[in-house]
Amino acid sequence: MTNRWGILGFSLLALALLNSTGSLGRGAELPPSPADSTNAQELRPSSAAAPGDSAQSFGTERFGLLQRATLLLHKKVEDRSFGGVGKLTDLILNLPSGQVVAGVVGSSPTSRQTLVPAQAFWVVDKNEIVLRVTRRTFRRAPAFEPAVYGCPPEPGSVVQAFGYFHEEPPALASGAAAGSVCATTLIGSPLLSNSNATLAHVQDVMLDVPRGRVVYLVVEPLAGEGAPADLYVVPPAAVKREPTGALSLALGQADFLAGPHFQRTFWSAVNFPELGMAVNEHYGLSTGSEAFATAREPARAFVPGTNTSNSAAPGPSDEAITQAILQEIVREGRSWPARGVTINTSKGHVTLSGPVKNEQQRRQIVADVARIVGPTNVNDHLEVHSEQ
Repeated sequence: MTNRWGILGFSLLALALLNSTGSLGRGAELPPSPADSTNAQELRPSSAAAPGDSAQSFGTERFGLLQRATLLLHKKVEDRSFGGVGKLTDLILNLPSGQVVAGVVGSSPTSRQTLVPAQAFWVVDKNEIVLRVTRRTFRRAPAFEPAVYGCPPEPGSVVQAFGYFHEEPPALASGAAAGSVCATTLIGSPLLSNSNATLAHVQDVMLDVPRGRVVYLVVEPLAGEGAPADLYVVPPAAVKREPTGALSLALGQADFLAGPHFQRTFWSAVNFPELGMAVNEHYGLSTGSEAFATAREPARAFVPGTNTSNSAAPGPSDEAITQAILQEIVREGRSWPARGVTINTSKGHVTLSGPVKNEQQRRQIVADVARIVGPTNVNDHLEVHSEQ
């Protein structure tokens, strides 16, 4: 099946994506900040996750807003007036409840750190991280030395920080055994089978920080001859963090490898609701909530099958690839640089054709597409037409 998009189709999709993701404009009106108000209880964002909320109640409209923890760490953090207040040095996560507890903001990982509740984040994406509070409010917040706040932080530090920002602290037990962990510690952790054999290592964590949700762990199976080339998706509720720091999964290798996975060059797959349906089905989580009520049937790339470590996973549909390419361009915050450019996707291979203004535009378009499908799957038939 061939899927073809021209510049008109891209423009319509771009408008839809920008509207659905709520892209931030500098003239946008910011909701009141709980920490800046004497009536914080009424002003608390309704989108905040309640303690104990599971990933199953995650709405389909939020999948397009999921972010990779590795792309958020060390990014600049701004106050509600878009002035810099530091960098996101870490994220405090609680795996059993699937919660993003707080972000850790400081000028560097070794400087004094400020714990900011997840509910105090307004916008979190690859382009910017914006808090709901003013610079003055942030600067007056309790700050801790890295050796004091620990990883995960002591309950007293969490209670103090949440109290300052007028947020209810999560009802979580302290210590690694309870599942609370810093993102920088979690990434790279081994994933063990029910026989204590290493299955994979955590490569990334998919988050919706303003909603306070840890949605997926993305893990990479062990390398070696016959090892699967794809990345696998595991819900946080399916793992247990051991005192050693490893994560344990109540499945054997065969059942793990039969679970949802995606091509490592197709990261946009984690933003599809179909993947959420497949994850819930494979790991025995409820799918009866409104979270997936509007999702389509699982796409073939996400359906748990009988694949073994020696078999290749089916790829995403041509339509899904084309949609992912267009979505990635919008998420990068730039418009398509040339009129008349056509994307033609067939059996996973993308052919680009049409006129571009110069060589720089040609390279930019090819790079955008290659980031989604891989360089070997891009056929570049673009023609440079210099302006007279």
